[in-house]
Amino acid sequence: MEQKHKGLKWTIGLALILIISLFIEMERHTGFLSAAAPTWLIVRILGITAYLLLFCGICLGIMAGMPIWRGRKKHAIGCSKRIPY
Repeated sequence: MEQKHKGLKWTIGLALILIISLFIEMERHTGFLSAAAPTWLIVRILGITAYLLLFCGICLGIMAGMPIWRGRKKHAIGCSKRIPY
């Protein structure tokens, strides 16, 4: 199966790497992020948020595949019409 939007994925990935590297370099030169910044708390919050978003995505994927969700019910959970291959 061919991957869709392969170029877009690479572009977004490289853009994220560039943004992160620019942020790190800006912090090195200016020192705006002090040593007293609560980095562990930030990492914990981002980790919990990532797990919650992953859980929601998996649940929506499972719900979209259930045969009981049709028509308006399926549209209400955020699924559009299925495109035939």
